Amino acid sequence: MVLVRLSGGYMPQMDGLRAIAVLAVLYHHWLSPAWPVGHWGVRLFFVISGYLITKSIIELKHRGTPLWPAARRFFVRRSLRLFPAYYLTVLVGALLYSDVRDLWPWYVAYLSNILMLIEQRWIALTPSWSLAVEEQFYLVWFFVVMLVGRRTRLVLMLAMVVAAPLLRHDALSRDNVFSILTLWGQCDALAAGALLYEAERSGWRLPGPIRPTLAFAAIAFAALCIAWLMPPLASVAALGVFASAVWLARAGFDGPAGSALSHRWVVQLGKISYGIYLYHMVVPTLLDWLAAGVPGLWRLLTPETWSAFVLRSAATLAVAQLSFQYFEQPIRHSRFGARMATA
Repeated sequence: MVLVRLSGGYMPQMDGLRAIAVLAVLYHHWLSPAWPVGHWGVRLFFVISGYLITKSIIELKHRGTPLWPAARRFFVRRSLRLFPAYYLTVLVGALLYSDVRDLWPWYVAYLSNILMLIEQRWIALTPSWSLAVEEQFYLVWFFVVMLVGRRTRLVLMLAMVVAAPLLRHDALSRDNVFSILTLWGQCDALAAGALLYEAERSGWRLPGPIRPTLAFAAIAFAALCIAWLMPPLASVAALGVFASAVWLARAGFDGPAGSALSHRWVVQLGKISYGIYLYHMVVPTLLDWLAAGVPGLWRLLTPETWSAFVLRSAATLAVAQLSFQYFEQPIRHSRFGARMATA
């Protein structure tokens, strides 16, 4: 059975996409493939976030919630969802890395991407750049959506989709890779997700006879051809693939693809993908520390080997599941959290 949108608006295949995105990140960081699949995974996360966050804000706006009560509700809910696991990771990172201890205010303020841009170097918790981008997006986008009319908002989204690839191309031509790890360097993916929700509100959908999985396959093939024939447009073509995947996952892929994205294990992996992304920044160091006391285990943790990838992935997934079940969810659904989120 293929699960699609359920009561309450939950879309299980969206979690399926999150699972694919986070596995791409693990594969990229721990096996170092030739293709930047980890960055593609992050971009897919951004499209999903742009869609869901815009949906959340517009729903608040259309209920007639005044600006500041809406801001309180939105940011409290985001904080309850994101802060516990994030700050736990920063705390563990501070215990493990002197870089985090010395620069902790940047991490605490979700400014690690700006830190890298200023210092032009990689930091201990480098993947936190994407979390900083998302948090900065929430802060800006909430007020844009609440205060700006729909027509102006659409113009802004389209400008973001066009401008960000140009900014990235300019940054890379000047060998300034850290510029692309900023909100202005990644806003096209977030804006693309926001545009998807605007399209949904307008009632746009695929014509009846077109099957979602075949439509996605055609889009992916066209994007591959564009990337091969015109490499400068590769990032734009990839964004088209991610946006189409999110659009189709809203209502549900059909066939084997839909079954895979809706499988309960895949969906659960997507539910804990945030924790997986966070904890993969510290779990390898903790494993190496444990392996130092076990003869021969260090051989299985040799970097860029499949044995290390499997062990690191298994440990990270286990930590993320425990965190989600016994740490994040209890805080999120505590009496205090529920009172704050509905105030």
